[in-house]
This record gives sequence, C-alpha cells and structure tokens, in this order.
Amino acid sequence: MSLFIVEDSHVDAALMREMLETEGVRDIQLFPNGEAVLDKIGATGKLPNLLVVDVRLPGMTGIELVRKIKADEAMAHIPAVCISTSALTEEIAAAYKAGVSSYFVKPSNLESYELIASAIHLTWFDHRISRAAPV
Repeated sequence: MSLFIVEDSHVDAALMREMLETEGVRDIQLFPNGEAVLDKIGATGKLPNLLVVDVRLPGMTGIELVRKIKADEAMAHIPAVCISTSALTEEIAAAYKAGVSSYFVKPSNLESYELIASAIHLTWFDHRISRAAPV
C-alpha cells in the first residue's frame, strides 16, 4: 500500500511521514507540489492508495490537484485527505466538493499530529477494520 504526501513544508512533510511510519505505513513518497505528483504518475503510471494533500500549495492548490485526480477516470478512485493550516469554512467546503474523503486542520502540537496519523492509518491502511464483522 502506497501513500503520496503532497506538502511544500519540508518540516510538516517529514513530521507526517514519521508519524505514519510509526503507525506502520511503509511506502510513503513526498512531493512538494501537485505538478510533481502528476509528473510522477505520468512518468511511472504508479498510483498511490492514498493522497495526503496540503490545501495551500505553490502553483496548483491541493484542491485543484484533487479535482484533477477525481476528473481522471484512471485516478478517480484514489482517496484524498486534505491537511491545512486553514480552518476557513469556504476552503473546507471546497475541498469536500472537490472530492476529499477527510479534512484535517494542521495541529500545533505533536500529540495531535500523532492522532491524525493514527486516524489515517486506521481508516485506509488497517485491514482488520475492513474485515471486521458488522456491529
């Protein structure tokens, strides 16, 4: 299972990668912007199982990246999670309208980053949950 993190802050990208690796996610690639992700997919054909995307990226925004991916039949199935410093209702609504599965506001402490990484792992990478008997 692979995960692409699209984040222009090297510190935030490294922190999210570390937290997700602690949760057991191993195939993680970092990208500084949306164009780099699309270039990588175009060059290799490798699709991630999940995108974690910052909303406020240089050039193409994270929301624009999600729109492009969701508009492409070959990539539309890829779930996307947005993480941003923005808690603006308009940006959150635009992200969901573009097709994101979840939206997190970037936390200001390490414990909250750990909780976000845990939620991402449990939701998309922990297969025990998808095989669990219905309640």
